[in-house]
Amino acid sequence: MSRMLSAVALSFAVLASGACADKYLNEASSTQPRGTAFDHALSRDYLAMAKSESTYPDYKDTETFARRSLAAAQGKPTLPDEPRLRESSLPSDSVGELTQSRQRLVAALDRNNRTARPEIAARAQVMYDCWIEQQAENIQPDHIAACKSQCMTALAELEKPIAQPAPPKAAVVPDRFLVFFDWDK
Repeated sequence: MSRMLSAVALSFAVLASGACADKYLNEASSTQPRGTAFDHALSRDYLAMAKSESTYPDYKDTETFARRSLAAAQGKPTLPDEPRLRESSLPSDSVGELTQSRQRLVAALDRNNRTARPEIAARAQVMYDCWIEQQAENIQPDHIAACKSQCMTALAELEKPIAQPAPPKAAVVPDRFLVFFDWDK
């Protein structure tokens, strides 16, 4: 009897977490983003990740990405995940690389890339979060590699110098002037 009650309780817990994840996913899907172009791109890309995770079904990560999508859509600061928050679930040989990559990403984002290159900046951040989430699960090497590759490609693009606009040409000042006056003035 105890096993049956445990199974029923577990079933209810799974259904409840799925319902909660669906709630946030539905809310994120119907929220109209406001804020900067970076916020829009970040919201869109996190929503795509939430939808992807919901197909497995990975309720915890569906909810996490849906909440991040909502926060970005509302113009709230949304930073990349921190390895130290997932350290207990990350393979120890990946923590250093993830930490170093996050530092590079934050530095690149802070160099005005959120404004100058919002699409690439959002892509880099979401793919970093995809990489760390997949690495924490550590069950799909091809997904880990894909997220890492996309993150590193976008990060390399962000680390390139931002093209500066050409300085405006100096106004040409004539050396002689011709002035007209009314007759006899």
